Amino acid sequence: MFKLRFLTLVVILCPFLSFSQNDFFKGYVVTLKGDTLIGYVGGKESGATLKQVQFKTNITDAIQKFSTADCVAFGLFDRDDYERHTVTISLGKVKLEDLSTGLDTVSKRETVFLQVIQKGKNVVLYSYTDEIKTRFYVRKKDDKEPIELLFYSFYNPDNTSQIIYNSKYQTQLLFLFREYGVEIEDFILERSLYDEDDVVRLVSLINGYKKVKSKYKTHVWYAGAGLAHLSTKYFGEHELVGDAITSKNSIVPYVSAGIDVYINPA
Repeated sequence: MFKLRFLTLVVILCPFLSFSQNDFFKGYVVTLKGDTLIGYVGGKESGATLKQVQFKTNITDAIQKFSTADCVAFGLFDRDDYERHTVTISLGKVKLEDLSTGLDTVSKRETVFLQVIQKGKNVVLYSYTDEIKTRFYVRKKDDKEPIELLFYSFYNPDNTSQIIYNSKYQTQLLFLFREYGVEIEDFILERSLYDEDDVVRLVSLINGYKKVKSKYKTHVWYAGAGLAHLSTKYFGEHELVGDAITSKNSIVPYVSAGIDVYINPA
């Protein structure tokens, strides 16, 4: 019984152990002194922006940890890049059940890692995600500090059944379009959403190019066919059954298809 339970536990835990061992990808860390360490960086599947970096010089080495106090940048080759910046972070909630009544402009100053979404000739686009929401930041080429693109949603204090959306980011981006002499139709800005796809499209216009897609596949389709051998055995005390009667064997064709989705396409 003990051996069976132990074997069952190993079978259950094996995929998780393998996953934790393999969740490191070739990458780099830039220290405060400006030294670039090449090795393996712990990746993340989804959710909040990393606050601490796990790093190994070799895949079998012990894990070293870096925070905003230890490094200025890190990244996974051909995939994600992060930079350390001190920025203003809005704290207004966006989930329906957490919305404030009236505009909530509370913010804080903090040094964090921002994920680089796009680097262009005019501006750099970043994102930062925590338990509250995802925010987007832009930094003009000659500026040091990224500025948050602001979006608010809140209940109308005069009618709490109504939600008001304040899309200030559209005006912020409009100023950038004008500053860099890029023409855009008003309706394109007005219809844009505060999500990565729309913000990237707008910033790409400001920078004059499209976002480069990852060379890694996010999913793979598969299909197959074959023959299945089927037989049925009957057991029981009925006189027509006996000890064990096997029905006529049969061979039937089958087809299978599906998709493998890679959460970390690297």
